[in-house]
Amino acid sequence: MNPEHWEDIIEKIKNKFSDAAHVKEDFVVEENNTGEKIMGERERIEFVSPVGKIRLEKIRKPMVLDKRVLYSKRIGSDIKVDRVYSDKDMVEHINIYRLNETENVWIKLDEHNFSF
Repeated sequence: MNPEHWEDIIEKIKNKFSDAAHVKEDFVVEENNTGEKIMGERERIEFVSPVGKIRLEKIRKPMVLDKRVLYSKRIGSDIKVDRVYSDKDMVEHINIYRLNETENVWIKLDEHNFSF
C-alpha cells in the first residue's frame, strides 16, 4: 500500500467517524549488541464502527538483510541471533484489530477479507 492510499483511508475514516483517534509514534524494534536502538514507526487509528471498536495499525520498520546465528557446541551455552538491518529500505505492513469488549482484548482480523 502506498502512502497516498493510506492517507486516503485515514481521511475517509476521520470524515465518516467523528470519534476517530489518530496516533503516530516511534518504537524500538530491537537493540543490537553495541547498544544501538533500531527504531520503527507505528501509526494507528481507532474508531467505533457498526461492528464494534476497530483499530487500523501501520507499522514501518527497517528491512532485515541478514540473520546471523551465534552458538557454541559447549553444554549450557546460549544461542544468539544477530539481525542486520538496512539503513535505506523499510518494510511496511498493516494490521486490523477489533476490540472484544467482554475480555477487553484486541483480536487481530484477517486483512484479506477487507477491501479499502
